[in-house]
Amino acid sequence: MTRADPDVEDIARLSRCVREAVGLDYPVGRYAELQRGLQRAAADCGLAPSRFHAGLMLKPVPPALLQALIRVLTVGETYLYREPQTLAAIAGHALPEAIERRRGVRRLRLWSAACCTGEEAYMLAIIAHQCVPDPEAWDIQVLGTDINDRFLERAARCRYGDWSFRDAPVWLRAGYFQRTEDGLFMPVPAIREMVSFARLNLVDAADPAWPADASIDIALCRNVMMYFSNEGIRDALARIVPAIAPGGWFGVGQCERQPVRLMGLQPLSCDDTTLFRRDDSLPPGTAMHPPAAPPATRAPQRPAPAPVSLEVRLAHARTLADRGERGEALAICDTLVAVDPMNVSARLLKAMVLTESGCAGAARIALRQALYADETLVMAHVGLGALAMGEGRDDEAVRHYARAARLLAGMDPDATVPESGGLTAARMRASLATILAGRRRIPQ
Repeated sequence: MTRADPDVEDIARLSRCVREAVGLDYPVGRYAELQRGLQRAAADCGLAPSRFHAGLMLKPVPPALLQALIRVLTVGETYLYREPQTLAAIAGHALPEAIERRRGVRRLRLWSAACCTGEEAYMLAIIAHQCVPDPEAWDIQVLGTDINDRFLERAARCRYGDWSFRDAPVWLRAGYFQRTEDGLFMPVPAIREMVSFARLNLVDAADPAWPADASIDIALCRNVMMYFSNEGIRDALARIVPAIAPGGWFGVGQCERQPVRLMGLQPLSCDDTTLFRRDDSLPPGTAMHPPAAPPATRAPQRPAPAPVSLEVRLAHARTLADRGERGEALAICDTLVAVDPMNVSARLLKAMVLTESGCAGAARIALRQALYADETLVMAHVGLGALAMGEGRDDEAVRHYARAARLLAGMDPDATVPESGGLTAARMRASLATILAGRRRIPQ
């Protein structure tokens, strides 16, 4: 192999460098994905891959190389009013408690870690503005941090299009945003003035942007640690938790809760989600209970819509995807997964739409998350095999197709394969046999 095409040992070393530098975990099964990212980052820097790889092994990694790597590896998908059940728990429980605790000093500190392009930080400011009885008389500061400098530049510009409001209630844009000359929307001055941004590497203990210990009343770090190694998660939490004030609150993504439970925070299940509270007076892991009647916020009231079943919403997402309206289909899938993280149908549809949109990396993540929910899901293995084969990774494709074939062998040949659109086990196994002909025999 040429030095532009590193061998497995080289990729293993580079994977360790990436994990140590930014926390992102690329195990053996993702080496090809990492290699493609390294090639793009090297090209962005105008360097030969070998020179770029050598730079990554320096301690510390040169900032220009590190940012080039971060730009191609970090996920930039976010929007306003994301995971509304978490926002409802903050508005109904965490913020009223924090307001009461800080009433004497009239000061609130909120933190959006891994804030991406800033939507979450501005949402925290909006909720605080709603919940504090006299916000103008309080010192309310929201800090948004991220490792990607381009994300932070967009967050500071704070101009958002219709796509950022795709799952937001009407009152959000009407009450808290104003139209700009270029047809976009930016938060009103009262909200913008609360929010500031800084670059922060969650796995770098020496980064000067870390909030002071015990200074944060509410912190959110959602859907970022899922990309870390176990060691990276522990290290990040070991630095995040001390920044939260005693009695302060911490929220993570749906699939990131278990590691947080191990840090001694107290879980509070409320509003179909879970927040964690730092209460050093309680034994680690003590469950808390929400108040019987949480204080109302000042959010504009709207008539409650008639409930729509998850199945109906999923069917609508499929219809939108079939019509080519992929953005709206993805938005519905994200909402369904937020309500039910084990909804493999929504995850598979999301993967299909992402694949058709040319977003293979994100599609692969959605398929792996579906397998995490159900490891026997034939169509997730088929999807991963198709992605691998399309990228020339035949060995990986064969592994996934063979696994799918083994699962099909245990099914009634006339049974319909779940999520396959009506295909029987016998017909799908025959299709796999055709695909794998000449590469490797399917296990009988």
